[in-house]
Amino acid sequence: MHADGGPDADRAPERQAVAAGAGTSFADTCTPTIGHDMCRPRDARWIESPTPAANTMAAHPNSVGQSVMAASALWQIHRPFHRP
Repeated sequence: MHADGGPDADRAPERQAVAAGAGTSFADTCTPTIGHDMCRPRDARWIESPTPAANTMAAHPNSVGQSVMAASALWQIHRPFHRP
């Protein structure tokens, strides 16, 4: 994601969630995938390239990527509510 707009662009959804106020939170699914982007070799990537592996879709998370993103969301759900 950094190639499109830098690290500040990656934080935009987080800032919007925080600005929305109480009852909102943000699950970072980008940071855990760093180093596993679609440009990596097939056995190291978690996001598929325009020429995806079998049983996957181009430019979408593969099964490992989906699992990592789900774990990030689950961690956020179970994390104690924190007020700044």
